[in-house]
Amino acid sequence: MKPRGATVLELLIAMTIMLVVSALLALLLQSTSRAALRTTMRTEMQQQALVAVQRLLTDLRRSCCAGVSIRSGASPLAIAICPMGQEGVLNNGSLLWSDFYQIYSYDAGARTLNYREWPPGSPTATADELDVTKPRRLSSGRLAEVLNHPPARQLTLMTGVAAFEITYPPGGSDLLLVQPVSVKVVLQRRGNTGHSQPETFTYRRTFFLPEQR
Repeated sequence: MKPRGATVLELLIAMTIMLVVSALLALLLQSTSRAALRTTMRTEMQQQALVAVQRLLTDLRRSCCAGVSIRSGASPLAIAICPMGQEGVLNNGSLLWSDFYQIYSYDAGARTLNYREWPPGSPTATADELDVTKPRRLSSGRLAEVLNHPPARQLTLMTGVAAFEITYPPGGSDLLLVQPVSVKVVLQRRGNTGHSQPETFTYRRTFFLPEQR
């Protein structure tokens, strides 16, 4: 008995089944790829936030309350740190402080958290701002003045920063640094994730400033 060949109808059914299976596999691969992309984006945002905030905290530990300036109520938001000097102590036994400030600032337009050192650069520092015999603060207005000038050198620590906040417990302010101080960073990334909204990662850190040294 001669074998029967496949009919046109059977071929159409087989092709239809193959097309359906291929479409389902493509959807599954696309969904898996988008999920992997979301995971990668969140991991990158988390790593960027952890590294940047840990750097800030490390620098804060090299100063004290009298050497930390915070601008939290108006743009540009910033934290300026007057760190201890590398040379040790003066002849009278008091600590020697650096003749520069480490400034962490949030650029809302560029959505970045940046780091710079001042001086050098404009405006010109006063004699009191360079006095290495004591920890020093910058007023909120002075800090804004420094940040409104192009930096001699600047490092971008975080990108895609949708929000940056510095807060205190009740009664605290930039003049009265009631402890602990809290920092909140909101990072966002867009990509082919299948979502209309960007991927978002929020990181909060609360810390105590060192007491007077």
